[in-house]
Amino acid sequence: MPFFSTMTLRAERASLFATLLLRDFAVTSLEVDFLVTLALVACFFVAFCVLAGLLAASAKGAATIDTDTSTAAATADKGVEPKNLEKMESDRNMIRSAHQEWR
Repeated sequence: MPFFSTMTLRAERASLFATLLLRDFAVTSLEVDFLVTLALVACFFVAFCVLAGLLAASAKGAATIDTDTSTAAATADKGVEPKNLEKMESDRNMIRSAHQEWR
């Protein structure tokens, strides 16, 4: 219960009700302003995270396209041993088959 001065307690009932209503409205409007600001910040944060994820995915996608070249080109460009290339190709095939199952 909020603190009341003796002047407020001696006031008329309508005046007391109006004072309480005004205090509640002021607090409520501050809460609404805070929640709206918080929601805006959250929306911008989500948009930023989505854009960062898309950027990272596109960069990663560009890197995987390079590994889809022939074994000789990948060995020459990246210095990857043939044994590792076989493992990479096996991983790519596994990912592709899993992706096709989801379609």
